[in-house]
Amino acid sequence: MKKMFFSLFLALVVAGAFAQKNGTLSGAVTDAVSGEAVPAASVALYSLPDSLLAAGMATDNEGAFSLSVRPAKYFLRLSCVGYATKEMNVTVESGKTLKLGTIALKEDAKMLDEATV
Repeated sequence: MKKMFFSLFLALVVAGAFAQKNGTLSGAVTDAVSGEAVPAASVALYSLPDSLLAAGMATDNEGAFSLSVRPAKYFLRLSCVGYATKEMNVTVESGKTLKLGTIALKEDAKMLDEATV
């Protein structure tokens, strides 16, 4: 009976040692020209190599975002209407916060000809 409890205890200790904590990815999105925050920008995190959506959110009123995900390599895509999409590869580590700092998006304005009615 003691052997069975010891084996169960040992299995739980070993399993706990291999458990990984989530990591955090954070940053802020701003306008490249004015430096003002870009609220409601889309933040999408895709797992590599299969490109499945792992997490996503919209930036807050200050352009900030923070995602808690499992440790792995990801592809990050930041986009917003009127701005060029920005993409980058990131690696999130267990129990750590990856601070991307301020990410500036450039305007992507395309002028259209006037419409005649």
